[in-house]
Amino acid sequence: MKNERTEQPVVKVVFCMGSSCFSRGGNRGLALLQAYLKDEGLQDRVLLEGRLCQGQCQEGPNVTINGKTYHAVNPGVILDLVKYHLEEK
Repeated sequence: MKNERTEQPVVKVVFCMGSSCFSRGGNRGLALLQAYLKDEGLQDRVLLEGRLCQGQCQEGPNVTINGKTYHAVNPGVILDLVKYHLEEK
């Protein structure tokens, strides 16, 4: 997936918004990532989406980045994962 304006690759991040993932820190991870993207001017390179429960509540918070699902993603890890995927492109 590419950004039409800059032709740079876009990283797609899908947060599970189910109550279990959200209460286990998914909400804090989302807020942290949104602030980071704004501060770094990366909003055009990262597409954020939310989905209802992904059926893996016991392993949450769950985040899917470019089709790869990560489990137990605490707020401190989400930035590292997104940075990795941005560099991978």
